[in-house]
Amino acid sequence: MTKNKLFPFSPVFTILSAIIFSSIYVMRDNPNTSSFISADIYLFFAFFASITYAAFQISMAGIKKGGENAIIFIMGGIATKLLLTMVFALIYVYSHKVGKLQFLSNFFILYFIYSAFEIYSLLYNLRAQKIQ
Repeated sequence: MTKNKLFPFSPVFTILSAIIFSSIYVMRDNPNTSSFISADIYLFFAFFASITYAAFQISMAGIKKGGENAIIFIMGGIATKLLLTMVFALIYVYSHKVGKLQFLSNFFILYFIYSAFEIYSLLYNLRAQKIQ
């Protein structure tokens, strides 16, 4: 019986973050796309990278414990990420003068990219745990 490996989250997460950071850097320097990029895009990037990493670590703690606790930890990690994201968005919108389309595109594209990666990683690890 072979032992399935867990998803290598940290290295892949680092590569994903580097790709996103590089894309942002290139788009900010391009005159055709710089108007779509917020001045605070790096703040959004840092927030989403750190909150996704923390939420994944919370979820993985539950998966490693197993049983009923796994679901509680996974849902807790996802709910924490969602609530912190909403609080961050509210604070940012009320403290900065923002363009609606620019903010929505910058904020939610990063949110969806990091959320999709987190969900993919969790599903991969849950499948690996089920097979074992």
